[in-house]
Amino acid sequence: TTEIYTLSLHDALPISQSLLKSKRQVARTAFTLANRQPLDIAPDDVPLHKDAVAASIAEPSLSTLGNGVRVASVDRAHPLVTIGVGIDAGSRFESHQTAGAAFFLSQIYLKSTQNKSSLGLTRELELLSPNLRAVASRNSIDFVGSVPRADAQTFAELLGEILRPTLREWEVNDARDYVTRQAAAALGNDTARADALLLAEAFRNQSLGRPLVLERGAGDVSLGALRSFVAETYVAPRTIIVAHGLDHDVARRVAEAATASLPDGQEAPAPAKYVGGEVRLEVPSGVTHFTLAHSAAGVSTASLAVLRALLGREEIDSYKRIGSAARLGKLSGKVPQARAYVKGVDDTALFGIRGVAQSGNVRAAVDEARHVLASLASDVKSDELRGAQARRSEEHTSELQSLE
Repeated sequence: TTEIYTLSLHDALPISQSLLKSKRQVARTAFTLANRQPLDIAPDDVPLHKDAVAASIAEPSLSTLGNGVRVASVDRAHPLVTIGVGIDAGSRFESHQTAGAAFFLSQIYLKSTQNKSSLGLTRELELLSPNLRAVASRNSIDFVGSVPRADAQTFAELLGEILRPTLREWEVNDARDYVTRQAAAALGNDTARADALLLAEAFRNQSLGRPLVLERGAGDVSLGALRSFVAETYVAPRTIIVAHGLDHDVARRVAEAATASLPDGQEAPAPAKYVGGEVRLEVPSGVTHFTLAHSAAGVSTASLAVLRALLGREEIDSYKRIGSAARLGKLSGKVPQARAYVKGVDDTALFGIRGVAQSGNVRAAVDEARHVLASLASDVKSDELRGAQARRSEEHTSELQSLE
């Protein structure tokens, strides 16, 4: 039989704005309800070394250079420094003529630049940061790696080189087969395909709804389109340098040296507008996977993390039910698997529930998920909120230790 893969977005979900605040505001709200003193939650950037003291964690420092490049930094006492360069050059900024450029460029970032050959750039970066990675998304193209503190300046300058590609015809043509294979691998990820359908419907008829990876012709983006896209987006006002492990004054000097030759240009266009709707994909299966989500534009990452912890996750196997202390634990057996769904940031953010149900129970399962989401609007007790904050703190610490 042919089943339906359902992805639903409902505009009417009344998630309480009182919960969608910054992490610190949420903490204060919880402790005010409990008639206690406000408690500030530690920021997300926790030092990874084992001797770090949580009380000494610094707030992120933000500033803008004279050329328009944004700089963000968090200092920490650690021998390694993580540096990232992000450009507002994701697929949402492509046109019909430049479709597929963001993904293509993220796959060929080690090609020749204005000052270095492909071989020279690759060798230098491999020596400094073997874990360097490039990631394209709908919002941006990001280059991130970790290096010893003494090499931070050199590494940042090499990242700056990546932003000045020459895009020689023979190098681009030589990479086309590789880009095609990478695109096929990306399109083979069912979760990524589901997310693409979701965003296409959530931001219908807008640039944000365009696919990151083209279904056809991912390796055939023309040289002219690539050069045009780079000229438009690889500019100072669209660039941000992030340094985890450097004093902000040092981070600014590093950023200035790395981006001194970036051309001027226009900032990224205005945010996208959430539309919403419903889309279904039929595939042969015995179960239905569904996502019920709503726009979370303007909601801080920290607040979304706490909301996700409030929902928790729910998995039923033949022996036990997991996660019953959280909201998803209230779901019946009609929803054997469910978890909080958080995708994107800023105007692209979506928040909701992703679940699995037997085909005959889909309508009831989605209705249950809707009621659980709606319950966040008015039925959250202070103790429950503090528990969610504690779970999120534990999860975040575990994630950072894994990264370490």
